[in-house]
Amino acid sequence: MSIIATLFTYLVEFVIMRYRVILFVIGEDFVFGLGNSSKSEALLVQIVQKRQKMVEVAEETGLTSEDTVTCSQELDQLLTLYQQQLLREEENKTRLTTVIGRFLSFSKL
Repeated sequence: MSIIATLFTYLVEFVIMRYRVILFVIGEDFVFGLGNSSKSEALLVQIVQKRQKMVEVAEETGLTSEDTVTCSQELDQLLTLYQQQLLREEENKTRLTTVIGRFLSFSKL
């Protein structure tokens, strides 16, 4: 095999390896535009629905009833999950920016 063919083979393998690393670090869903935003959007819908239910239950049974308190606690859990999901999304964006920056800067060498 000639030196050019060998170098070309190594280059192709290197590019494939880099692509696999990007997929591993940020996930295929993120690369192909599916991301985690759908998860946060779904949580947001659940939060709005739970809040509406809590208001209805509170109007029917009172603010201190067991059903109202239970709805409030469930809403708190959803809000916590939503905040955690937003943090994950922000970390993924930071990771993606870092990985792509490193990849592009290394590609210029």
